[in-house]
Amino acid sequence: MIINSPTELVFRDLFYRLDDFADGHDVFLKLEGMHITGSIKFKTAMGLIEDLERRGVASPQETTIVESSSGNLGVALSLVCASKGYRFICVTDPKANRSNIKGMQLYGAEVIVVETPDPVDGFLGTRLKTIQRLLETEPNAIWLNQYANTAAKNVHAEQTAGEIIDEFEKVDWIFVGSGTTGTITGVAERLREAFPQIKVIAVEPEGSVTFGGISAKRNIPGIGTSVRPPLADHIVPDEVVTISESETVESCRQFVRDYHLLVGGSTGAVLRAVREKASEFAPGETIVAISPDLGEKYLDTIYEPTWVAANIDHNLPELEDADVAWMATAGLQQQVLQGEVLISAGEPVEALYIVLDGELSVSMGGNKVVAALSSGDIVGEMSLIEKRIPSVSVVGTTDARVLAIPHSEVRSRLESDTAFAARFYE
Repeated sequence: MIINSPTELVFRDLFYRLDDFADGHDVFLKLEGMHITGSIKFKTAMGLIEDLERRGVASPQETTIVESSSGNLGVALSLVCASKGYRFICVTDPKANRSNIKGMQLYGAEVIVVETPDPVDGFLGTRLKTIQRLLETEPNAIWLNQYANTAAKNVHAEQTAGEIIDEFEKVDWIFVGSGTTGTITGVAERLREAFPQIKVIAVEPEGSVTFGGISAKRNIPGIGTSVRPPLADHIVPDEVVTISESETVESCRQFVRDYHLLVGGSTGAVLRAVREKASEFAPGETIVAISPDLGEKYLDTIYEPTWVAANIDHNLPELEDADVAWMATAGLQQQVLQGEVLISAGEPVEALYIVLDGELSVSMGGNKVVAALSSGDIVGEMSLIEKRIPSVSVVGTTDARVLAIPHSEVRSRLESDTAFAARFYE
């Protein structure tokens, strides 16, 4: 295969057969993370720009493209705009993956990271207000508006759904994560024409408002919304399955263990939804799920136990991403076997321990268990803060992993960084 442009690197017919994935049923996972820039959003980016060009409203070297994105579409648009000669400004927020921001900048995009969420509409609301200001100040600027632009729907009706139709004689179930809803609206529209009996399942994270949910803070990008996108008016799913972020993380990790592929958070949510609906699958039915991206770009977030403990389990202090990254670097992962003693009563403790997985028990006065510890819990903090010898023992209830951060490292950070100290002691 010889290509003349990286924009030709689109792989349309990759389906991973997941043998016996859902109560004896095989599931076909459509892999969209193999495209250039690593996600299904490359199709969206090309569709949005080509729509402008077909309508004659954008000119290379003259038009400035503006869009809001938490990551994947921003990276894809950065490449597409660079290859076609458009200036591109992406408005994003602190939840965007750092590697995505770096990728956008390397492709030549200008990236604006908003810092304060709108009190009603969250970070997305702030991003949209920032775009309105850019449209008022930037000459020849065009907002693609992936949230309402039907070109974002049409490209997936034509391409993504068409690729599924070409692969299967019939499809009985389709599972799609909903974010801006361009993928699910386009895919559902075309697949319902081809397979009238198909059941369309929209997968939402807790805290998303797209299909009537109650708005709440979310930490995993690429799925869900804090403002209902107008494109959602084009789709009425047969069912909406809501998945928590902790379920999403566990689904991603289990999939790596069982099927040996790193996938992104939206894929983890979709796979969890498939398993929740497994009891309704009939023998011989064809079940397809869409995987928007792979997991390498999330190694520092959903695959990093310290980040999960701070942002998903919420058992750590109110630390910032930089604090969590520092802990992961300063600490050393340590295995604690079932029955192994991590901390002994009456003996000095020289590290702060964060439980990554598994369970430990806290006992005093012999075998009297006074507390149970699991992912995100901290032990050894009193020895750090009050410099006292522990009066309890901590033992592995199951095999477990902990992150051991030397007290000397934590003390040094607390003394040198007053903002970190305030968050740590909060």
